[in-house]
Amino acid sequence: MSAFASEQRSVETGKFSEKERAQFLFGLKGETAGAFGHIDLGDFLRFAGVPNHLIIDEINAVPVNERLARAVELGLLASPEGYSWSFTGLRPVVFVKVGGQMVPFYRSSKGTGGVKTAGVWYPFFGLGEGEWLIKGGGDNFETSYNNSALQKVQAVLNAALNWDHDLDLKGMDADGYPLRDLESFCPPGELNQLLYGQKDLPYHPNRHDGKSGERITRIIMSMYEKYPVEVVKGVVDANRAKLAELGYSQS
Repeated sequence: MSAFASEQRSVETGKFSEKERAQFLFGLKGETAGAFGHIDLGDFLRFAGVPNHLIIDEINAVPVNERLARAVELGLLASPEGYSWSFTGLRPVVFVKVGGQMVPFYRSSKGTGGVKTAGVWYPFFGLGEGEWLIKGGGDNFETSYNNSALQKVQAVLNAALNWDHDLDLKGMDADGYPLRDLESFCPPGELNQLLYGQKDLPYHPNRHDGKSGERITRIIMSMYEKYPVEVVKGVVDANRAKLAELGYSQS
């Protein structure tokens, strides 16, 4: 999925009307022709090659309390069985399908550990014992596990689902919390079953047995196995060709 990387070096110069932008982005959701025939419906990889700002501007065209629903409507975020978000440990959680895998993202409320930043969205890989977020350490927080697709998801979420992170500390029922009135809430105790078909995941950071790291590696590697770089490059090329056809330029 390193085909994503080149788009981050592009200088985006083209401009779309709001109508053109919406038509293009919403069209990706159900596209099945050409390269898109190899990518599952609802997979974030359909946005490979699309400049981040086009996606962000489309989501940000609505008020902050409507942006999660807008991202789901676009096919950018997932809503398995009608659930689109959760909340655990004063952290909101949203779901995205990447490379055939369901990957939840949480928004750090405190930026603990010296390697995370409050208000930034980070991927994780299920809830372990005591609702521990299964995640790696070290520079994985900065690099999103060196996975360019996850990096793109993170960039979009940080720019679009972005509110005062102090609201997270007040809890999901606080006045003004942007997700409070959404009925698509998944209780955290049901998150694993929803995303992975397994209620309990036997992982805990204090075990130091490397099992959680093995799980993360399996999930990441399965993305590359399902969609090799040449498949993703086909989507990148198709999206760029369509953008050029519509008059959008990037150089």
